[in-house]
Amino acid sequence: MYYVYIWGKKHDCAAADDETPQLLNQLGEQCGQFNDRRISLELLNAWLRDQEEHETKQTALALQQNWEQDRQARRVRLLEDLRKFILSPNPPYTP
Repeated sequence: MYYVYIWGKKHDCAAADDETPQLLNQLGEQCGQFNDRRISLELLNAWLRDQEEHETKQTALALQQNWEQDRQARRVRLLEDLRKFILSPNPPYTP
């Protein structure tokens, strides 16, 4: 959607002051960061399954817990921002 809006602005199909492309770009960045954290957790979980050393595993488990809390917080913020964007009666909204 972001690229369609940018194309529209370049070809006079969208208002020049329309902030929607910027908002879509921000939402895309949030989605990417959330997905990066999700993938990191999957890789860490796979590594933990193969780990035998107790001390190393304990450190990694603490890291895993911190990452999971961060992922959940990002998920909540992302869903809130997506809902605001979708349900906003007069876009654009401000995240």
